Amino acid sequence: MTTLPELVPPRDPALSASWRELRRLVRRRQPDLPLAMALVTDGSDSTTAEVLRDAGVAVVGLLAPEPLESLAWAAEAGVPRAYADLLALLSDDIEAVCVETPPPGSDIVARRAAEIGLHVLLAGPATAEAETLRAVADLAEEGDLAHVVALDGRAWPAATHVAATVASLGRLTQMTVVGAPTGSTGRVEIIDLAMRWCGEILAVCADPAAMPAATLTPDAPVTL
Repeated sequence: MTTLPELVPPRDPALSASWRELRRLVRRRQPDLPLAMALVTDGSDSTTAEVLRDAGVAVVGLLAPEPLESLAWAAEAGVPRAYADLLALLSDDIEAVCVETPPPGSDIVARRAAEIGLHVLLAGPATAEAETLRAVADLAEEGDLAHVVALDGRAWPAATHVAATVASLGRLTQMTVVGAPTGSTGRVEIIDLAMRWCGEILAVCADPAAMPAATLTPDAPVTL
């Protein structure tokens, strides 16, 4: 028998901020304490809550486009709380939010969440405004928050192998990506992979003729 979730109304945001501060103190003594996360969804993927749980996250709330959808989808996913609107989510006792709605709604949720001190997980790299995601990243850096874009594309099967090889190459001076996926999603994926492998990116060049070196030669600076 499915238990009907509680439809949570907005509350005092100061109370949730105090709860998060206390949670951070508790986490220092209990580092394995599951992260309390809310899911913002358009219903396109009914498996997300379970995927998050498998990763060790406590999915405690769900926000859908309409309150009745929030209740129905939360019940289906086994989530104990549903939200009537974004304000109710942002004032709840949560530490993080997973956003899997399309832009521009995802941009708004991500920025609002970062502004009040929530960790942000974007289920996809799509955005209406690149500047918005940069603002989210800046807010997260300032607030010591985690901000992640979850990617699952064609580059990932080789990602672990490359990560194990990079350390043996010494200092990297240029990485050339041959046959990089096109489009905004592909660019975000390649940049994310490059940062994982190489650290901070100083420049990105999409013009082969303008690259420091197009091929590997004894005196060329291409190292990966």
